[in-house]
Amino acid sequence: KIRSAADLQAVATLGFRGEALPSIASVSRFRVTTREAGALAGTEILVNGGKIDVVRDGGEAPGTQVEVRSLFYNLPARRKFLRSENTESRNIEHQVHLQAIGHPEIGFSLMRDDRIVFQLPANCCNVWSK
Repeated sequence: KIRSAADLQAVATLGFRGEALPSIASVSRFRVTTREAGALAGTEILVNGGKIDVVRDGGEAPGTQVEVRSLFYNLPARRKFLRSENTESRNIEHQVHLQAIGHPEIGFSLMRDDRIVFQLPANCCNVWSK
């Protein structure tokens, strides 16, 4: 439980028991790539509707990238409840900004339709040090 501003700095999880990414992967065409700094190779995982299609070594840049396409493609009834594309995009931008504020040591960027919406380098948003 968070009881003070100091507790906010100690939050180390993203979602309930790590279920956020698997939940998104189950309702989208999902790709994650990751590579540790100094590692020779990274890993790429492709998931469609919750089923892992591909796991392979890759030559990605260090860091982790998450790509979500065709959200709710396999749940048309759920897709009907989405608001306009612009409204949903603003909601996503807001959530990414919140993550950037909560994790200033991580750089974040957001792309939409293969265009960069914004890039926030690591430590750009460290409200705790001010």
